[in-house]
Amino acid sequence: MKHCPNADCPHRRAVGSPAEFVDDARTSCSDCGAALAEGIAERQDEKRRPLPRALSWRLVITLTAPLVAVLASFVPVPGLDVASAALAAPFFPDVAPISVVHLGLWPVLQAAVLVELAAAVVPGWRPLRVTVEGRRRLWRVTLLAALVLAIWDAVSVARAMDRLVYAVGPYSWLVVSSLVAGVFALLALAALVSARGLGPGLAVVGLAGASPDLRAGLFLIRNERALTLQELVYFLGPIVATVVATLWMLRAHRRIARTVVVEEEGSPQEAAEPYRGRRPPEPGQLPLVRVPASGLVPLWILPAIGAVLERVAFATGSFGVHTRYEKATTPLVTLLFVLAAGTVLSLIWAAPLPLSRVWARATDRTWEAIDERRARALQRPTFKATFAYLALLALLASTGGVRIWLLLLAAATVAVVYDAAHEWRARRAHADELISVGEEHRVELADAATLALERAGIPAHVRGIHLRTLLRVLGPFAPMEIMVPQQAAADAKKVLQKVL
Repeated sequence: MKHCPNADCPHRRAVGSPAEFVDDARTSCSDCGAALAEGIAERQDEKRRPLPRALSWRLVITLTAPLVAVLASFVPVPGLDVASAALAAPFFPDVAPISVVHLGLWPVLQAAVLVELAAAVVPGWRPLRVTVEGRRRLWRVTLLAALVLAIWDAVSVARAMDRLVYAVGPYSWLVVSSLVAGVFALLALAALVSARGLGPGLAVVGLAGASPDLRAGLFLIRNERALTLQELVYFLGPIVATVVATLWMLRAHRRIARTVVVEEEGSPQEAAEPYRGRRPPEPGQLPLVRVPASGLVPLWILPAIGAVLERVAFATGSFGVHTRYEKATTPLVTLLFVLAAGTVLSLIWAAPLPLSRVWARATDRTWEAIDERRARALQRPTFKATFAYLALLALLASTGGVRIWLLLLAAATVAVVYDAAHEWRARRAHADELISVGEEHRVELADAATLALERAGIPAHVRGIHLRTLLRVLGPFAPMEIMVPQQAAADAKKVLQKVL
């Protein structure tokens, strides 16, 4: 009898006990690829294991930081006539209230995406994306770009406030400086979560106050405006559907791997089956392709263009182009664009040939043609799941009572909570002694690195991988951190050098 010693094994996370095997010839776990240990697994009740004090503080910090960000959204900017704001609320729900954190972390997140895209396009910047020092230099550029965007947004907000209802003319400079300071105060709070909490700090803090829809909703609740049951269902229905669909998608890659069929030497064969009662393939034979393969990027493109046009309109006072764009992006046009963009991005990020080569390198073997066939067999079910998810969210945004931004934030929130829960279990299993040994921005390489570490007998956890699965290229502010027990850090770095 053998068992899997990996505390972060998918089987242990699912059923609460280690996977056991009666096949003496097997050397690695079929669920995670870790080297098997001899003997029957020791039954230790993890619920009775004493909770490390440092881990408790991580949970407190992670829960408190979003609460601080939400409470800060009730603090009005200096110079704001609160009475005028309350009077204007029925007519301008999207601009009330204007708080010190009204901009949220959007300038930082947008700057990170712009710098990442620039680094991918500019030849001289491309090497910076794959080195630690290069990433630090890109982050410094990101902070500078975030400052510029924050000032631009703050000036636009001050002008809009003065033009619409608030008449803050003499205090415009105070409004601008307060809004910019609010952005960097949230950034400091996010850095605290990344260092002392659970999950990527920018995502945890940013989601708490990033959406104007959420802040407007908080304003309505504060002023006790009752919603009818029909309005509540119309508003919450799409959000609930998005949450359920996202939970299913974050685990769909393992279900796909259990049902796909690969043509090996001309005969159909089950590529992967649940290991109980059947003999599965050795780990690494099938690449791990997370879904949606395109992430949420296709759903972000059109709203992002609209947001840029809206920003320009507020800055210039001319809304003609923005209005025409809003009329042109009908539900049908949006759906067709989302599916087309999803196809292109899925073909790029889940291409069978490079994926199979990475997986062969992770399992320390020579690439063969069968590896590409195995990766290609995953394309159809992966694309089907991706398109179904993208189409569902596009239709919910078109027919429901919420904007697409709120649905995307709901999906990202599910991923952040999912990542935090996984990191909690991993840290608890190792007494909060996990440390980061590397960062990765490509989801498939992060999974390959995890497999290589577990095959070397090193338990590994990837922080933020579910969120990055959804964000993909739009998530450079949330790098995936490969974490291992502190005593195995030196060996883990050697393994990662071979894979990454």
